[in-house]
Amino acid sequence: GLATEAALSMVQLAKRLGLEAVYARCDSRNSASEKLMQRLGLQLADDSGTRCYEKKQETAGELRYEMTL
Repeated sequence: GLATEAALSMVQLAKRLGLEAVYARCDSRNSASEKLMQRLGLQLADDSGTRCYEKKQETAGELRYEMTL
């Protein structure tokens, strides 16, 4: 889909720019984003983060994925 194409383009750009790694974060409840990061080859690096949503006055877990290029 569109999100996959956009994310793949970002990874390819990072490689062309000579970056050493790519990092991505998502709300732990967002399984679609998590699956996208996994499909791109990113690995779960940390699952202990927290996100704060001030308007809704709620917090949620945050996942951090990374890929060494």
